[in-house]
Amino acid sequence: MLFFLMTLHSNVWAQTDTSKPIEISGYAEMYYAYDFNKPSNHELSGFLYNHKRHNEVNVNLAFIKAAYADQNNRANLALMNRIY
Repeated sequence: MLFFLMTLHSNVWAQTDTSKPIEISGYAEMYYAYDFNKPSNHELSGFLYNHKRHNEVNVNLAFIKAAYADQNNRANLALMNRIY
């Protein structure tokens, strides 16, 4: 009974949301390929359509993303660059 009376008149404090509404993130996919045939133009054969540079470190895909979130709204915007 005493516990019940104490809970009736106690104050309750909740955590406040201190997170930032905007979050910035990014992604990069890099690769290195080596062909033992050593093509003179540094291009690999066509079936490797996006990993086609020989003996070089290259970026296949890279993007930067901004995300916004609050109680009622969410939005994402990403800018991507695909290197051929």
